[in-house]
Amino acid sequence: MSIQFSYPQMSGTLDETNKNIAIDNNGGSYFDLTYTVGGTTTVLHFIPKRISFMDGGTDYMIIEHTNNSGKSLKIRFQITQSSSAKHDITPSNIYIDQLIGDGLEDKTLNFTEKSLNIGLVNTTEYSIDFSTCGEIPIKTINKDFKGGTFVSDTANIIKDGTTSISIPLTATTFMTDEIVCDEGTNNSTNTTKTYEAKIAGNVGLSFGIGLLILTLVVWRVTSLNFKYEAKTGLFGFGVDKEQVIYTGIFIFMFLLSVSCFMAYGGVLTWGGGLLEGETSEQHDTKLTALLSTAIISLLIFVFMAGYKMIVMTKTVVANL
Repeated sequence: MSIQFSYPQMSGTLDETNKNIAIDNNGGSYFDLTYTVGGTTTVLHFIPKRISFMDGGTDYMIIEHTNNSGKSLKIRFQITQSSSAKHDITPSNIYIDQLIGDGLEDKTLNFTEKSLNIGLVNTTEYSIDFSTCGEIPIKTINKDFKGGTFVSDTANIIKDGTTSISIPLTATTFMTDEIVCDEGTNNSTNTTKTYEAKIAGNVGLSFGIGLLILTLVVWRVTSLNFKYEAKTGLFGFGVDKEQVIYTGIFIFMFLLSVSCFMAYGGVLTWGGGLLEGETSEQHDTKLTALLSTAIISLLIFVFMAGYKMIVMTKTVVANL
């Protein structure tokens, strides 16, 4: 018997009448439920379809799921407003994995050695209450998402249902690129350190690839025996075809390096969040690709420009 779920970035449409968010793009989110009763094993795969918040003495977030066979699942998380949370939830940015990660890191949420009852309302309706695991911090709870017709569904979330179905939370309960919850130990990974490790790895790889490319450039350039005139200047194109191509290449590498460094810094400074429909893995890949390209281009530019300066210097000395 097991539960496995993940909610990467999703987006949806606000239902102003019923005060909930209908999920249009689930971003690969899922909830898998496997249990055995009377020797029969049931395996269910659900995808989220609707999310809503309820306030009262306690704030809750309810996620409704469906699957291809017409079964439904409603799960409930307890939430709390917190200024330290990474973000709030809007129809265009429903990133629950990160909110759960906040709760695990802040220790307001704990899956360690917990077990949950699966409420089987009837043969097609399931419910699970995660509120016993603690609170998920969220920056703000928008009043437009609270209450509405979803309040009447609360009973299905807290209903005991078939109490004989009890699922222990394990290492594979909450699966995300950023955080893995382990049984007996809270193995939450610091996302900043994880990203720094990715950056460090990509920087090392960039230098390795850059040096390999430079080796090929050195081999080719030194065989051309350029004879730039000193008056040509560092960014001058020279007179013959090879000189023009050579200078054009390192000017392009200079512009490419500057552009990629600026784009990398701009994404981190002004657009550090995920774009709509973009996963955290895609976001990290985009950033590291920009940094890698910037570094490799810079290495090529430095060598090619330096080599041209050496050639011009030798030309001046030879003419003295």
